[in-house]
Amino acid sequence: MTRKTLKKLVPLIILFIVIYSINFGPIKEQRSRNNTSIEQPSPSEMVGTILNPQYFWIDHPFEISFRIGNEYLLNFTPYFAGETPLRWEIHHQLNGSRILNGTFSNATLISQNIAPNFTIDGFYYINLCFYTTNHLFNSSISVDVKERPSGQYFYTNPHEVENKILINQPSQMEWIPYFAGYSAQGWELFAGQMVEGNDPQHQLIYSGDYYDGVPFVLDIGNIFDTPGNYELILIFDTGEDQVFSYYFYYEVLAEEYSTYFEITHNSNIQFNLGQIQILEYTPHFSNYTPWRYEFSYIDTHSVLDMGSYVNAGFIQYNISQWFENPGNYTFKMTFLTKELRSFTANTTVEIFEQLEEDSTPPEWNDPINNITISVGTPININLNFSDSGGIASISTNDSSHISINETGFIRNSSTWNVGSFDINISIEDYSGNILIITISVFVLSTNVTETTSTSTTTNTETTEEPTNSTSSKSEANEFSSFSNIPGFQSQILGLSSLFILFRIYKKNKKDKLH
Repeated sequence: MTRKTLKKLVPLIILFIVIYSINFGPIKEQRSRNNTSIEQPSPSEMVGTILNPQYFWIDHPFEISFRIGNEYLLNFTPYFAGETPLRWEIHHQLNGSRILNGTFSNATLISQNIAPNFTIDGFYYINLCFYTTNHLFNSSISVDVKERPSGQYFYTNPHEVENKILINQPSQMEWIPYFAGYSAQGWELFAGQMVEGNDPQHQLIYSGDYYDGVPFVLDIGNIFDTPGNYELILIFDTGEDQVFSYYFYYEVLAEEYSTYFEITHNSNIQFNLGQIQILEYTPHFSNYTPWRYEFSYIDTHSVLDMGSYVNAGFIQYNISQWFENPGNYTFKMTFLTKELRSFTANTTVEIFEQLEEDSTPPEWNDPINNITISVGTPININLNFSDSGGIASISTNDSSHISINETGFIRNSSTWNVGSFDINISIEDYSGNILIITISVFVLSTNVTETTSTSTTTNTETTEEPTNSTSSKSEANEFSSFSNIPGFQSQILGLSSLFILFRIYKKNKKDKLH
């Protein structure tokens, strides 16, 4: 081979190498993406067969009020698991200064008199902080500090004017009288049922002595025999022939028709190791005041989670991450109310051996390689996918032009311009196997019948009879769909370059022989 011939071959060799890199690089990348899988939780993160529980919940009032010079006990209780306690602190939210501090343990009441730390009346916020070895948990409390009365006065702590309870339900009410310039002569509680058109007939229920700043507790729930509306009057007598009266009202409900507490849940669940399984509880109730829930594992009597709840608000757990061995397990969800009632729901979980590893990606039934439409024509296509373990998710790389739902139905979300577009769609099963497909969309400026490589539809109400050219159109569409495969054009160009190299080599060899 002469030097002159070699110079002619160099550009063609470089072109062939570039085409080969472009052609086969994306294929290798796509194959590697098809083998990706979802990362599973490590067995080292589990304790025994159940995931180590970790939560922190603080039971405390969110609003408090007292007068300067009076005592106020702030009660709060921490509930936690998976944490090592260090200390608790109370801070002024405005300047961050620390008011009180101490140590704590799980489910243990802490009671602190915070009133001496406020000497000026006003509205404040304080932060309740709990420190563990790894985390800080805090919550905010609003404090309404009222000014100290001067001279002669008589008042009590705040109380609820209107209340609603169930028949035979305990309902404790705490009273704290504060007074100066008066001598205490005892208190009396009167109650009377309210009947429309008649004044309540009050009767004496309780009586006793009272002292300045000393609380006493009344169990109002024990005084009602029948449902209805009641008016109550608490009277404080003084030695100065002056009485101080406080009115409040109770609506007593009959439980059999006025209240309920139901829990929507699955009582029995079965699945194989490695499969995703969601456990859900939803409370539905009326005439109850929610407090907190506790989610526990009955076999070890351990609380796995704790928190607050609302009516019709669901609570979910992905329990498939908690197990590494097959077996039978029982969980209990308990909803506690401030009326000292508890409602429970049990779920039995049966777990079987893990199925054989699924390495097969989803299948695309009735594939569509390309679509031809005119400008302004909507796209409505239902892609048909199947997988033995189920389809976990379907997504697209072009959400600005199309939208796709969980069943594989595609529609355009915006108008397409004239041109050609490639839509990449990823279909993933629950084992992490991914199928990536490409659909080419050709948008023409003229009115055309919407076509695909496997089916033909029209936007008009009339249809044409098939002609003899159907087979030729089908062949053309088949070649068009084949030629739109990523890298196909590059392969043709690469083979052409190789063929030219071979012809130049033969010609050069022939010239040397002559």
